[in-house]
Amino acid sequence: MPRRGRPGGNPDLVKHQFIAKGDEPLVQKITIRISDSMFNKLQEKDNYREFCRQAIAEALATEERRDERLAEKLERDSQSL
Repeated sequence: MPRRGRPGGNPDLVKHQFIAKGDEPLVQKITIRISDSMFNKLQEKDNYREFCRQAIAEALATEERRDERLAEKLERDSQSL
């Protein structure tokens, strides 16, 4: 089988490689189905992938805070019995 690419690799790879923002590497992928109109609005964003990551992170944080408040309320209610 013939070799592909440049022998020895790309000497400028560091200059061209993807570097994730934040503390964790971005290694997982998800696939979702959305409407055409939603997709068109997303594509108008400068960086729609980062916009989606932030939206998901905010939704998860909101849900976590809600769950914590509910657990605190349940604990207070159980102590008052």
